[in-house]
Amino acid sequence: MHALRDERVSAGQLAEEASYIEIDVLRQPIGKQDQYAAAFGGLNFLRFESGGRVTVEPQNVPAHKLSEFFDSTLLLWTGMQRDASSVLSEQKSNTQRNLPVLQEIRSHAEQLRRLVSDGELDPMVVGAILHESWRRKRELATNVTTSRIDQWYDTAMTAGAEGGKLCGAGQGGFLLLLVRPENRARVRSALSELVEVEVRPEVHGSIVMMPFPR
Repeated sequence: MHALRDERVSAGQLAEEASYIEIDVLRQPIGKQDQYAAAFGGLNFLRFESGGRVTVEPQNVPAHKLSEFFDSTLLLWTGMQRDASSVLSEQKSNTQRNLPVLQEIRSHAEQLRRLVSDGELDPMVVGAILHESWRRKRELATNVTTSRIDQWYDTAMTAGAEGGKLCGAGQGGFLLLLVRPENRARVRSALSELVEVEVRPEVHGSIVMMPFPR
């Protein structure tokens, strides 16, 4: 819409406008992480401050390290769709009770930031951190996961995955796994009923894909 009006806007403005529409206008019980990830692109450490302010800290990772990381990534579509609002509503209502768990999950993000700042992005270390984070996230609400999703995840771990998590709110969507290259074929075979989606780094964020006629 901005491009149609010949307006140049920053990635931060795009993220905030998208967040305003979803959170304030549509009253969705969500956060701002997806909007900022889409607007900025790249690998970032996001800080969500009190009052709604978001700071974006780009993480510099050598190209070969980033390529190695994505070579160890498997993204699988579960075929299960869900209304994120229903999943997040229970999580939001449990915030005070779950505060220790939420603080631990936040510490996992800090661990990943330190890992990257040391010039490393070891997929196996990331997998272990994601595994612990997913284990704790399942405690936030009764509807974060399902018995079928847990079975898929356990199957992946048995087949050789280092760790992973369900992307998004939970209860469906995409399963993200970190797998050593030599174990990828075995994990793929064990989860052959799921659809693999190729995933590579996106460094540009939101862009206009084609010119508009004048």
